[in-house]
Amino acid sequence: DSKYIIFIESLASNASQGYKQVITIEASASKVPTTKYGSNKILANERGENMKLLIIRSLEKKGISSDLFVFNINALVQGPEYEPGAANNRSIYKAFQYVKVIAE
Repeated sequence: DSKYIIFIESLASNASQGYKQVITIEASASKVPTTKYGSNKILANERGENMKLLIIRSLEKKGISSDLFVFNINALVQGPEYEPGAANNRSIYKAFQYVKVIAE
């Protein structure tokens, strides 16, 4: 994704100049029950951790140490309560399944 590439290049550019950066990752899960992760909070946190690892790996490929970054993960469970039989309304819940990254 071109936006991700630009984001990583911007982080790398700032880091190469010695700037320490704070990266806030907002990871969200809907209220649709999950059995694979145990809880939706765990699922949201897993999404955040996966994004953190992706960013770190991308920066390391550019020769940038993750020591110049502070990561904050905010795991959220949001959206309407799940209603059994709502499989046909997946779009309602999908809007609450995302990861957003902000660098400061």
